[in-house]
Amino acid sequence: LDSVAALIKKGVEVDYLNAQGLTALMHAVLLEEKEAIMELCARGANINMENKEHGDTALVLAARHGKLNSLTALVTKCGAQVDHENGRGETALMAAAKCGQNQAAKMLLSYGARTTRENAVGQTAVLAAVE
Repeated sequence: LDSVAALIKKGVEVDYLNAQGLTALMHAVLLEEKEAIMELCARGANINMENKEHGDTALVLAARHGKLNSLTALVTKCGAQVDHENGRGETALMAAAKCGQNQAAKMLLSYGARTTRENAVGQTAVLAAVE
């Protein structure tokens, strides 16, 4: 956490996309570094920034990989919108359902994620789960 704060103080761009197409926030989410997530959000990290590969946001990545602590921090502390769509029209709930992340899906539903949203090819989270 101290290194995150130090880098930000030195002027490092918080939303910089690295060679893998991920921001510092996305890395913190995948590593479940809750304090770093909160620090990056407090310092203005764009929670809706999309990665290069699929246009995934930090929330979609958290859901896809079952990072429950990260998911909670993004929604409750950083204000992530549970129904925000990635570059393919996929929501975090769809990503969780598609990847078999049942706990993440339940958590997103408890935060108000809508099951009726459709992605770019007309799939809902329910259809994504069974394919």
